[in-house]
Amino acid sequence: SVDAQSGVPGSTLELYRAALRIRRDHPALAVDAGGVTWLESGPDVLAFSRTAGETVLTCVVNLSGAPVLIDGYGQPLVASDTLTEQGPGHLLPVDAAAWLERR
Repeated sequence: SVDAQSGVPGSTLELYRAALRIRRDHPALAVDAGGVTWLESGPDVLAFSRTAGETVLTCVVNLSGAPVLIDGYGQPLVASDTLTEQGPGHLLPVDAAAWLERR
């Protein structure tokens, strides 16, 4: 229920709230922003971005059977699962997605 998930980090409700906030407020998702750019990524990893001026918003989805290192995409804004810091980047868990921003 909303009462049980409201304000709880990692809950589905808070993930959706964060994603909707990014969709509403992020300049790279504005109507007049550039189109989607598909990015080179490892096997079983989907990555794409949108750009507005100097700001790049990237979505990375891990469809593989092991965590993948996501570095060079920027700072995480929201993720569907907990990211683990590793060196200059983060490990994205299996069956998870992350939205990152680079300015």
